[in-house]
Amino acid sequence: MNGQRKVALIAGAQGVIGRNLADHLDADGSWDIIGLSRRGGEAGGNIRHIAVDLQDREDTALKLGGLTDVTHIFMPLMQTPLHGQHWCHPIWRC
Repeated sequence: MNGQRKVALIAGAQGVIGRNLADHLDADGSWDIIGLSRRGGEAGGNIRHIAVDLQDREDTALKLGGLTDVTHIFMPLMQTPLHGQHWCHPIWRC
């Protein structure tokens, strides 16, 4: 990154995975973190939060349109079963 500070944009930063990712990057010390979630969050360390509904195009454009320094985008997701079906990865014992 040529000595440039890394800026992470984390969708779902108040969820279990997103919060842990934000804390991990913050502890690394070489990241500025922008956490996105519907309810926002408290700033601390190198983390700031933006309350935004990513399913609302206008809200997203209004609140994220001015972000020009983002270098990385993270969208941590958990896979859940569809329509009540049991889902299990082949290497796990479920």
